[in-house]
Amino acid sequence: MRKFYRTLILILAISGLLLPLGCSENVEEDSSSSSVSYEGPGSEWGMTRTGSSYTFTMEDGSDGLTINATGETLSTGHTKLTVTSSTATGSATGPSNGDVAHAIEVSGTAFLLKPMEANSETIAMVSSGSCPSSDFDANWVIGHRPSGGNKITDDAAAWFGTITWNTSSGQASFPLQRAVEDGGASGVGGEGGSQTLGSCSSGTVEASQSCNDGSTTMKVYFTTSGLAIVATCVDDSVDESHIIGIPQPSSSIAAVTSLYGDYAGFMFDADADETYAVTGSFASGSGTSDMTVQVVTGNDLDTNGSSYTFEIAAAGVDDPGNGFLNGEFSTCSAGSVEEADGTCEVVCAYAEDVNSSGKNMIYCVGQHPSDEDKRVTLLFVEN
Repeated sequence: MRKFYRTLILILAISGLLLPLGCSENVEEDSSSSSVSYEGPGSEWGMTRTGSSYTFTMEDGSDGLTINATGETLSTGHTKLTVTSSTATGSATGPSNGDVAHAIEVSGTAFLLKPMEANSETIAMVSSGSCPSSDFDANWVIGHRPSGGNKITDDAAAWFGTITWNTSSGQASFPLQRAVEDGGASGVGGEGGSQTLGSCSSGTVEASQSCNDGSTTMKVYFTTSGLAIVATCVDDSVDESHIIGIPQPSSSIAAVTSLYGDYAGFMFDADADETYAVTGSFASGSGTSDMTVQVVTGNDLDTNGSSYTFEIAAAGVDDPGNGFLNGEFSTCSAGSVEEADGTCEVVCAYAEDVNSSGKNMIYCVGQHPSDEDKRVTLLFVEN
């Protein structure tokens, strides 16, 4: 049973609504009466926003939750959500009135929510009821993998890659799968192949799959713009993973400087087994492009915590393919790794001007700078 406030929810959604990012002071959210709905894996989550009012629902067998909250925008670009009511059924446990969570929305295209409790992980949701209208290619990054699954240093484990979807045949193929270590153009590729999933209906496709715990389900959540979430080995204690797909650029980026700017985001820190709200600043470094990551805490995210920097050299832009950034953290500790190589590598998928929003998105997975053997996952939305 997954508690509402124990989970980091990542919602990738298509809609026409705008929420302001990067404001200089706390402001109330848009009070428009328009609404948008989302769904996704991890105990079948759903969310509807109408203006500044949010309703979250969860179903897991006989257990269920309904949580209502209101939102206001913080100076970091995050949205502060305050719980106004919570109803639970079965063995589910919900948050208390007044509890606070934090979220981000990029022009109705991406909505990211970090609930309150420790040990958070990533669940993905997309806008309800949208199937792709044409074939597409996407870059993907692992957004969730159980703690008992592959380690980030496992060079036989796929942590990022590409996916191609054929609408008429209902077939997904995976021409590129890579480990994070040595994951660039000269790196060793993972297993490719394809799988016929079937036809899309109301934005989702389901297929049977053989996993560690036996036969289970793969479920894909689509949007018409090419964003996709693939939940593999659903409910498998070892093999379940959530793959986040971002539309693949048709050509290389004209200049990496177009990604420079200030970002709001979230970081899952496997070394501390915790999720943090963060801000990011992507700018020119000494012969590199540097993303400086600042952890922010407190209900209003007004207290600074740890900070990290990862560097992208010119050769790491669009490596190993269009839409990827390949780099490493400026500092790196061997931690629990017996045969450490002294580098904590990171790979990101990026999207410029997401859904014509004027906002960039960068989604990364890498080796934690405090321990090469631990994972760090970062997702940034431009302010």
